[in-house]
Amino acid sequence: MWAPFYTMHKLMAGLIDMHTQAGNAQALVVVTGMAGWVDNWTAARSEEDMQKVLNVEFGGMNEALYNLADVTGDDRWAKVGDRFTKKVVFNPWRKARTSSPGAT
Repeated sequence: MWAPFYTMHKLMAGLIDMHTQAGNAQALVVVTGMAGWVDNWTAARSEEDMQKVLNVEFGGMNEALYNLADVTGDDRWAKVGDRFTKKVVFNPWRKARTSSPGAT
């Protein structure tokens, strides 16, 4: 099974925790560098290719990247996190939610 982003998510989440919970500034430097690599790798793929990756990848890369955006105040990481939205799961939910009476 090919799932490097599952592993990367765990590493990034731990580094973010080391920064926020233990005040480790070096952890933030490392996780930001990792996020930069993820940005470059995913930006080089089409949305269709990213959705194929997400057919075999299960993990919380978007969560880790959204948390990094929150910690750093840099929306770049949230945009990278959006690339990990599994559309086959979220699009039907979004459509059902917006077509429901009283939905906002």
